[in-house]
Amino acid sequence: MVVLFKIFSRIPWWCIYGFSDFLYLLLFHVVKYRKRVVLENLRKSFPEKSEKELLLIAKGFYKNLSDIGVEILKIPSLTKEEIQKRVVFKNLDLYLGIMQGGESVLVLTGHQCNWEWLLLGASTTHEFPIDAVYKPLHSPSMDAWFIQLRSKFGASPLAMKDVFRSVIRNKGQVRCMAMVADQTPPHGEIQLFLPFLNQNTAFFVGADKIVRHTQIPVLIAYMHRLGRGKYEVEFELLKRPPFEQENELITLYANALEKDLKKYPSDWLWSHKRWKFSEYKFDRFKNKNQN
Repeated sequence: MVVLFKIFSRIPWWCIYGFSDFLYLLLFHVVKYRKRVVLENLRKSFPEKSEKELLLIAKGFYKNLSDIGVEILKIPSLTKEEIQKRVVFKNLDLYLGIMQGGESVLVLTGHQCNWEWLLLGASTTHEFPIDAVYKPLHSPSMDAWFIQLRSKFGASPLAMKDVFRSVIRNKGQVRCMAMVADQTPPHGEIQLFLPFLNQNTAFFVGADKIVRHTQIPVLIAYMHRLGRGKYEVEFELLKRPPFEQENELITLYANALEKDLKKYPSDWLWSHKRWKFSEYKFDRFKNKNQN
């Protein structure tokens, strides 16, 4: 399988995006991949929008998803020069300035546009270490392949379970820790619900624990589409230390990401079952297990 991916990565861009167009038609019109989930998520998130508006957002999402799929498969043949042309940074000085000033930084982002390319692009902008926090896949071979892709330009993929061990081991060394922080925690790890896109939403609290331990500045990185296969990344300072109030950072992150998603709704991963755990369902599950 890995060999096939490497062969696919050599296909010219015009052919790659032609395949993406076919993939979009297949996913949206034929297979209707998670179409009910996508539209339900959109209706609940944007109750003020008409069905026609929601359908346009959904079509944009499926086109985005198809492009991401083929772009990830293209990573093995990407060069530094090519990723730098395709992922540009609007205010890189805000990000680099923190580390050049002698401080480590935590960068949070969401599943916007091609988050895999975001990591690769950032890895080419400086020599400071980047720890890319990730959740290991169930398939060992696929997990190993994604680790290889993510480390292509020097980033170090870091499993969630190893984060605090890494923080202690690298204390005093200037580095960046990067996290895609909008994933849904499993039942046993849910500790926080926040209002997000018109719904009670479960969030991981790991980022909050990290900054209250390390007391380092936190940025959020937004990724926006400039054109096909071309993206712009913009950083925003969420907060500088001190971090004392529990879950303050997660609230800041959720509010900032929501604001941006309302401007660029098609770029997010709407097929994910982000709201499978409501606070009500979680309380029932918790009480059942306690009894």
